[in-house]
Amino acid sequence: MKRLFVAVDIDDPTREQIASLTDVVKVRLKPDATDVRMTWVRPDRLHLTLEFFGEKHAVIHESLPVADNVGVLVNDELYYGGDSYTVPDKAVGTLAAPVGAPWLKIGDSMDYILEIKPKRAFYIHDMTLSAAGKSMASDRLKWATEKNGGAYKPLEVGESIDL
Repeated sequence: MKRLFVAVDIDDPTREQIASLTDVVKVRLKPDATDVRMTWVRPDRLHLTLEFFGEKHAVIHESLPVADNVGVLVNDELYYGGDSYTVPDKAVGTLAAPVGAPWLKIGDSMDYILEIKPKRAFYIHDMTLSAAGKSMASDRLKWATEKNGGAYKPLEVGESIDL
């Protein structure tokens, strides 16, 4: 499996918000009270780390060419597989799980979640589904996520979750 790491710079307003939150955490966290070792990054060094997995789009039909596709893991937390079922070779905290697309069979998405075992998951690729179809498919993804102890959160347009 080929991998590529990329660091993405963060704009100054976002960097300043992160720095102010970091200062709050530093004040409230007593270094002796935790087993977690932390390294604080200077605000001018803040970045996103992207790690890419996979090479090809999931097959839609044998008559159609298979396009290039990569999944991306952001800061070792959020994984988006793109239009594929590529499983990264490391733990995934939050998975953006496909729920509806021309290449998708819901059983394959369920197996994908069961293999990855994310701590959290939410659906993506839902705009081709009716409300009833999205609800049924979302229930299947919820089952697969919870099967391994994860939490599932269906997100509607404009909603978010904290990572």
